[in-house]
Amino acid sequence: MFTRSAIMPGEDRKAGWLELFYDLAVVAALGASNDAFIQNPSAETAVFALLALGALFSAWLLTTLIHNRFAIDGIIYRILLLLQMSGILLTAISAGEGESIGWQGGLISLGFVFLTIGGMYA
Repeated sequence: MFTRSAIMPGEDRKAGWLELFYDLAVVAALGASNDAFIQNPSAETAVFALLALGALFSAWLLTTLIHNRFAIDGIIYRILLLLQMSGILLTAISAGEGESIGWQGGLISLGFVFLTIGGMYA
């Protein structure tokens, strides 16, 4: 299931493919969520872009902290990480105007993202 071991200070560790893919998904979500501001630069979309950036940064930071503090490996962790990436991308897609996913769906998928982070910490 989960295997955790604390990483010792000074221990060298290479980024795995899943960690790199996660970072790529976060960067893609950042670009997609800020397209709403680029398409319609106004005070309202600027506030929305800043809130999306804050939520995205919080999810990335919480996930990175647990991944870098503990050497976690296991099928449940990987499934939670893949589900979290899907939720992040769905949240970013909902930010664009004219998309089939509304802001309600974006909030639901963002809640799902933080639920998977809670599962990782549990």
